Amino acid sequence: MTAAETIRLSLMEIDRHRDIIAQQLGLIERMAEYQAALQCAPARDFTLAEIAFVVCSVFNVSLEDFTSSARPAAVCDARKAFYLLARELTNRSSGEIAKHVGGRDHGTALFGIKAAKDRVSVDSNFLGKVNLVRQTLARTSSPKAA
Repeated sequence: MTAAETIRLSLMEIDRHRDIIAQQLGLIERMAEYQAALQCAPARDFTLAEIAFVVCSVFNVSLEDFTSSARPAAVCDARKAFYLLARELTNRSSGEIAKHVGGRDHGTALFGIKAAKDRVSVDSNFLGKVNLVRQTLARTSSPKAA
């Protein structure tokens, strides 16, 4: 291998590492936004109905579709966001959370929570909608009745 080929390969490796680092920095920035949104999350416990209402509004999905067996992407995204936010903003079990979405089981909620966390770290549009739901809920002033 000639010196020029060695240098070219080294430069290609540097470019590849630069791209990987740029991707990781992007993920770190998105996660920082997500963490910041969590810290400004409201301190009160919301009802599942309140969270579902705001999620459906932000994701432009009807409550009927939200609780049905329909699987368009927008409906699935709304459900994932609901699972995540319901877990973060309530002390409800995953079974209770899932039952609120058309009688699903706790495994569905757990999968949805994980899928939403993964999605938030790579999709800024989804993250933006989740944060908008949080901000909308934070603006509601009166705590729920005990």
